[in-house]
Amino acid sequence: MEVNQSVHNAPAGYWGIAFQSRESTTSLCAYDASFAVGLVHAAAHVVIDGRVVALIAYDLPYLEPLCHVRPIISSFATALVLTHEKTERAIACLEIRRGEGGKCISPVGMDPGLEELAHGVPAARSLPLLLALASGNPMTVDVEELPEHRLVIQVSPC
Repeated sequence: MEVNQSVHNAPAGYWGIAFQSRESTTSLCAYDASFAVGLVHAAAHVVIDGRVVALIAYDLPYLEPLCHVRPIISSFATALVLTHEKTERAIACLEIRRGEGGKCISPVGMDPGLEELAHGVPAARSLPLLLALASGNPMTVDVEELPEHRLVIQVSPC
């Protein structure tokens, strides 16, 4: 049996029902820039509202006819919890700014398979940031946002 969600905010709604959460959610889509736009949106809420924000990004291969417009080569999901203040569970501090032009630079060690995944699945554009977080080392990474823009993220261990 194939299940097809008719709206992209259905998973957030189901999560809210399952956990009886009355917290607000935002579901957004920005084509291939969805992860970057979501990160900026989440970071803005952290900075402006001082709230803890869960950023969840995922993609699944589309069904017909959308799969011909934007093929998604694999399923992929990631989640980050962003806070304004450092906590005992924090693994890194992020400084996010916008960059212009040029090709995004992958962190050292991004193998060709991960590069292919990052270009074939919009949510996997998070991989440079995830690799930097996993390394535990200070690192600057680029995350593709819009054709003329990218996010430059300075990752510093806490």
